[in-house]
Amino acid sequence: MKLDRYSTQLIDESDIAFVCEALRGENLSGGELVERFEAALCSYTGAKFAVAVSNATNGLHIAYLAAGIGAGDEVITTPISFAATANAAIYCGAKPLFADIDFASGNLDAGLIEPLITPRTKAIVPVHYGGNLCDMEAILAIAARYKLTVIEDAAHALSSLDGAGRHAGTFGDMGVFSFHPVKPITTGEGGAVVTNDSRLAARLRLLRSHGIERAGQAGWEQDMTALGFNYRLSAIACALGLAQLAKLDSMRQKREKIAAVYDRAFGGNSLFGLTKNGVAGNGLARLITPLKLAPNIVSSRHLYPVLLDQSLWAIKKQIFAELCAA
Repeated sequence: MKLDRYSTQLIDESDIAFVCEALRGENLSGGELVERFEAALCSYTGAKFAVAVSNATNGLHIAYLAAGIGAGDEVITTPISFAATANAAIYCGAKPLFADIDFASGNLDAGLIEPLITPRTKAIVPVHYGGNLCDMEAILAIAARYKLTVIEDAAHALSSLDGAGRHAGTFGDMGVFSFHPVKPITTGEGGAVVTNDSRLAARLRLLRSHGIERAGQAGWEQDMTALGFNYRLSAIACALGLAQLAKLDSMRQKREKIAAVYDRAFGGNSLFGLTKNGVAGNGLARLITPLKLAPNIVSSRHLYPVLLDQSLWAIKKQIFAELCAA
């Protein structure tokens, strides 16, 4: 594996067949295949509405805008995420504030959110890191208390479920998925925003397509009612997404088997003798410790994150290189 890649897409003949079907169709942009893919996402996740977009960064951008986030507002999120989670807030003129993580899970520590809330705070954006679900019960309780929007960055977490079978991305007001080639499924590039709110869904669709509303026969009447963007996902990409989505559970099961091998290899490791708050404990420190999954969840297993003891930091690049070469 090249050092600039940490994963690759899984494409088989069924994927190719779906894409060939799309190429033979009359509409390569929009139309039935996009609608079918969005409907399939709703069926899989349990969300009422899905809005396919050209990538998850764009999905975050229009989700923030749909939530009314703008200049001078603040968004609370985690520092352990891809740059897009915070950057999309900056696109809107807002300021991202970072609450630190729970070092056992790698996810946003809900106990550190409230001290960051100000009158300018508009949203909390938890990231389900590696497919490990955040403490959504605690986060939603804080959001309700302060009347904040919750936008889940579920880019890693398509197929992650809690103990009640609820899907990542469907706990808050909106959830954003990524279909980049290294994610649980791929459309080449692509993403989607899911929501159970019809008004948010309508706003997302408007912002996805230039802010133009169409009416009348064949959309003859076209009115630009908002400053929107060209964030549409092509029919070709949606065809690939449909084929991939049909195999998502089986692909996750393969990743679970690989994760089980790592679990056995690193079994019994403590969190370097640290408690949740980073206070030294009595346990013997271990050099490599996997992050802990939340209890009773199914993880997408997008990543298998581990913590390295400080004694290994001097050779972390060597460890990375050897893992890539394995």
